[in-house]
Amino acid sequence: MISNDPIWFSPIRAYSEYLKLAETVGVEAIETDAQYKRVLETKALAILCFAMFVANKTPWFLQLHRHDPPDGLIMRASPDKPGDHDLLGVEVTSYFRNKTGTPKEPLLDQLKKTKMFKEYHKYSDHDVVLVDLGWGYKPDFNAIHEYMAEIGAPYELWFLQEIQSMPDTIAEMTLCNTKGAYQRKVNIGKAWHDMKEQNVFDAIRTKRVGSIDKVGSKEGEPIVGAPWELMA
Repeated sequence: MISNDPIWFSPIRAYSEYLKLAETVGVEAIETDAQYKRVLETKALAILCFAMFVANKTPWFLQLHRHDPPDGLIMRASPDKPGDHDLLGVEVTSYFRNKTGTPKEPLLDQLKKTKMFKEYHKYSDHDVVLVDLGWGYKPDFNAIHEYMAEIGAPYELWFLQEIQSMPDTIAEMTLCNTKGAYQRKVNIGKAWHDMKEQNVFDAIRTKRVGSIDKVGSKEGEPIVGAPWELMA
């Protein structure tokens, strides 16, 4: 998987841009108005990057695509191969109440129709399907894992759910693959603080250094704008 876009955002910068817009137009507008679809995708990708950072203490960066799938990419400097970057494609979807009301069919049935096809695999082992569950809904994660094992899905599904907003924002992340279902909680504020302690750049530009899989990164000139305004 290759990205031709050199601009990548840290989850701190991406989430900050989301919060700034939410202060202006309101969270409900962002969650219900189709014009803010890319903003919701940015928020979800940022939380995923925070979760990945909590898991391995390696900063992940994100970018959106103008033409999907996937909706975006996340990237980190490879811990095993100096000079390389690891890339994952992320397809973002949601399952929660909006202007059209509560979804009429169970989550697994919806995923079978739109993402997890039995006849062929729309996504590879370099892809993640990220599902925003909103508040309160608890799907049968074991049933999803069992279906993934049945069809031999090479990709992973990550389910995102905000379970606390005050005093700290806490997200619950559930990973499903062919081997099982695994959960972890992510304290966004603590992850934010720990990344700041590591002096992670707000945004970076990557540059080619020979092989298309080998890239360097630098902060360079200030990058102005939100991820949804600067898409590949």
